[in-house]
Amino acid sequence: MKPLADLVRPTELDEVCGQEHILGKNKILDRIIKSGHISNMIFYGPPGTGKTTVANIIAKKAGKRFYKLNATNASLKDIQDITKELDTFLGMNGVVLYLDEIQNFNKKQQQSLLEYIEDGRITLIASTTENPYFYIFKAILSRSTIFEFKPVGEKDIKKALDRAITLRSKEYNEICIKVTNEAKEYLAAYCNGDVRKALNGLEIALNSTKPNDDKEIVIDLEVVKDSTQSKVIAFDMDGTLLNSNKQISKKTQEAIEKYKELGAEIEEFSLDIADYALATYYIIAPAEASSNLGRFDGIRYGYRTPNYTNLKELFKNSRSEGFGSEVKRRIILGTYVLSSGYYDAYYKKAQQVRTLVKQEFQKAFEKYDVILTPTSPIVAFDIGTKSSNPMEMYLSDICTVPVNIAGVPAISIPCGVDSNNMPIGMQLIGNYFDEETILNAAYTYEQATNFRSKYKPNL
Repeated sequence: MKPLADLVRPTELDEVCGQEHILGKNKILDRIIKSGHISNMIFYGPPGTGKTTVANIIAKKAGKRFYKLNATNASLKDIQDITKELDTFLGMNGVVLYLDEIQNFNKKQQQSLLEYIEDGRITLIASTTENPYFYIFKAILSRSTIFEFKPVGEKDIKKALDRAITLRSKEYNEICIKVTNEAKEYLAAYCNGDVRKALNGLEIALNSTKPNDDKEIVIDLEVVKDSTQSKVIAFDMDGTLLNSNKQISKKTQEAIEKYKELGAEIEEFSLDIADYALATYYIIAPAEASSNLGRFDGIRYGYRTPNYTNLKELFKNSRSEGFGSEVKRRIILGTYVLSSGYYDAYYKKAQQVRTLVKQEFQKAFEKYDVILTPTSPIVAFDIGTKSSNPMEMYLSDICTVPVNIAGVPAISIPCGVDSNNMPIGMQLIGNYFDEETILNAAYTYEQATNFRSKYKPNL
């Protein structure tokens, strides 16, 4: 059997759940598609909101040859293979290219499409979960219409669930599927606007429930709650590193036990790709710092040195005196990874790994609500004590940088102190656009432990 998400994937616009603001009758995207004059488009929004589905429907309506690439693993050669076909019989009417995760294409790759977009031989439909104005080449943005896809409402998710139940029932022959209204309402609220997540929850419930004597599979509220249990997960991204501080490990385990007492389901979990997040972060962050800090030259922005006799000295001395050693270190590293010959080897690869980290988090949050980790493998150190060893200082970020790489929300709260009365932090990570869940989880723990009244700093 096909996965439910594939089984119910719409093939016509009127089957798409949600997005009434752009797909509703006589709305802008509805008018464009019905006119048959398909222009370049960029779809922006969270996962599970129908971006890929709508792109497939548009390609079908356009009547052109359709290509689909994911920028995470696509290369310049993949683009060249498509552009070569434009000069053949197969590409005589032009092609539609759907480019998923376009933010992972570097400037050179995006520029390679520009000539064909301008002359109309390639109609680009791109999708991204990131802000397109930050990650997409301006020349492509200026030639495209941006459409924002919003989290799907509960009413529309229930329609998708009903359609999934109907289609799956046809595959079960003599077995009848019955899903209570309470179960559907719970799934619609649980998925936080992500249709795929709701369908996955229903599929787990169906696959784990045996027919009764009347040949009925009954899915009630208890079954879907069991299939979509809210969990707090402790995962150890680097066991050796985290276990090197037994006090942090002990306090983290105590926090986990407290959540158990409060009724949370606990499951140990490992996010393997996060092992690469630290290296990825310290390629991407310095690259962005190098680019953004280029404007601080003593003329347009920032500190201006009084010690100069010419323009070159003004630039040099302003930046030398105005930036500290760590900032200089990051500028040098960032300039290196962005330089010709090293861009693809470092920066592009780091962006690809970043997408893999995001995908791992998305996969995890299909099953879990909250991920719990220590905030750092060490307690706070005295100012300046790690300055002579930058690598040791960077390693203290190993638990938090996967969050920055993936762009998911997280909160750090104290869960105890060590033998020197230094606070130990616990990090709660939530799904995209689901800050409410981690704030509630943090507040619940804070109220149950009353940390503030038990531990006070020595001033």
